[in-house]
Amino acid sequence: MLRLSEPRCPRCTFLTLVLFLLAFGTGCDTSNPSTSLADLDGTYSITELRFDPNTSGLPDADVVARLDSAESFVEIFGDGDSEIRYQFIGESRQRIQMTASASVSTVQLSALTETDALQLTDLLLPSQLVLQRDGVSDQRLNASIPTAGVNLEAFDPTLYQEQRSVNGTLHIVFDRR
Repeated sequence: MLRLSEPRCPRCTFLTLVLFLLAFGTGCDTSNPSTSLADLDGTYSITELRFDPNTSGLPDADVVARLDSAESFVEIFGDGDSEIRYQFIGESRQRIQMTASASVSTVQLSALTETDALQLTDLLLPSQLVLQRDGVSDQRLNASIPTAGVNLEAFDPTLYQEQRSVNGTLHIVFDRR
């Protein structure tokens, strides 16, 4: 039977305890550790929100061109809540509730309910977004997300007639106001 010997000195015991806590006690992903949302707390303009279809001959779907920029923005709160408020020109303002979490290099926004997830499709957004932080001043959040099955006909029935499941890249830029 193998017997583990006890450490012979107090320093060895202390060192063993410290190493154990560092290895197993933190519970963090060291490749992308969590961080406080306090640095990201604020309001962001929707600077770019564009779907670039992979299909040649189809123009980009520019969501920002249809938004009232004064009434359309993203808010991130330090407590983990977030929301997107948007208004298409000539329509009433909408609000989508989301949760937020952050790491050193990214911000993740997730729809709070199925209704919120459904509303995100009006903006051609998925129910969960992972955005890159600018890493210096957190003035810009952005992403280029390969996306499949986008219903462009729902976005613009005239321009994208019968284009109900289109693959492409979604380009997103949110700039702090």
